[in-house]
Formats: sequence, structure tokens, C-alpha cells
Amino acid sequence: MGEDFSSKSRKLTIVLCILVFFGACLSILFVMYQRHEIENKVSSGGSSMSFFGKPQKAKGWDCFPEQFVKGVRETLGTQKFESLTLLAEKYGLFDQDLFAHPKSFTDVHDELTKMEIAALLTSMGNELARHHIVEDAEEVLRIALILRPEHAAARGTLASICYSTGRFTEAKEHALRAIADMDSHAERYKDVPVPEHIADSNAIDSFRLVLQSIAESEKSD
Repeated sequence: MGEDFSSKSRKLTIVLCILVFFGACLSILFVMYQRHEIENKVSSGGSSMSFFGKPQKAKGWDCFPEQFVKGVRETLGTQKFESLTLLAEKYGLFDQDLFAHPKSFTDVHDELTKMEIAALLTSMGNELARHHIVEDAEEVLRIALILRPEHAAARGTLASICYSTGRFTEAKEHALRAIADMDSHAERYKDVPVPEHIADSNAIDSFRLVLQSIAESEKSD
């Protein structure tokens, strides 16, 4: 006999709570490593970076230079950009510091700023998934992956959502890609110290085990 809805719901909640915690830890590492690399590039070129200016009334996309917003729109496409804007307004993303302080051209580094937006979207997607707002969670995570295709935390949660909704083939593909991206990041940033509270939690190894269980599942669509 198949599982009843309440049983499936409990299992989904457990899996998503695990991924939310481990994904959050991985997001912290991802942002830290990328910031480390880009700041090195900027400092070697004699430039300086500042992300947050003095608080003013403008927020959301109005905080960014027009050229940067145009670049995000081109990266996402008009439909996904408008979807992101609606979801950001709906769930308060534009109230976060990154979107709440006006920035000049010298304050914005395209690669790092897009990465930080992707990290915020991943956190938002994790929370939406944890509260079973699955459709919006999936949309947010897919947008995050357009901005940062190698973002393992976003891809891991997306793998879980696909798995829990019976899309096993896509779930396995995302899980395998997330594991590969984790390995790539580990090798690329092996000389950058991992924060002690993350290292002690074994978050990365546990996150990998969850993804491996999805990747090795024998279930099919």
C-alpha cells in the first residue's frame, strides 16, 4: 500500500529541514569563498569595494545602477526578471540590506552582487520549501541557479523538491550536479579556512549524504 498524504508530508518536512540547515551553511561558505576571490582580484587592481551606502528611501532595483539591473534582466530574461521582482516584493526580499541601500557604480561588482542575490534567493527558497510553499520555492531556486549555476545549496534543495514531487530523474540530475559543484568548490578554495562553527557541525558532509541518497535512489518517474 502507498503512503498516505500525512506520512509523505512528514517525510518531506524532515528532508527539507535537513537541507535548509545544511544548505544555509553551504550558502555561507559559498558567499565567503566567492567574496574572498573577488576581493583579491579587486585589491590587486588597486580598486576598493563598498556594498552598502548611507540608508535612503530608495530600495529594490532602484538601489542599483541602471546598467547592473539591465544586466540582471538580460541574464534572467524578462519573464524570470518580472517573476523575481514579484516574489521579492511578496516575501520581503527587497527589505534586506542588499536591496535597501542605494549603490553607485563603484559600489557594485557585477559578479559578486549577482552571487549575493543568488544566496539571498537560496535562503528564501529554503524557507518557502520548509513551509511547503513549494511552487514559489522552486521558482526562486531556479532563478538563483540562472544567476549562479554552480550554487550547490540552491541545487540541493531543488533536487529535494523534485524528488518529493515525484520527478525522480530531474532530482537525480540536480543532486549529481550539486555534488560535483561541491567537489569543485572544495578543490578551488581548499586553502581558504572554513569557519569553525560550520566545520564542527559536519554540515557539508551531511549535506552530501542527503544528496547522495537522492542520486542513488532506484525510484523512477
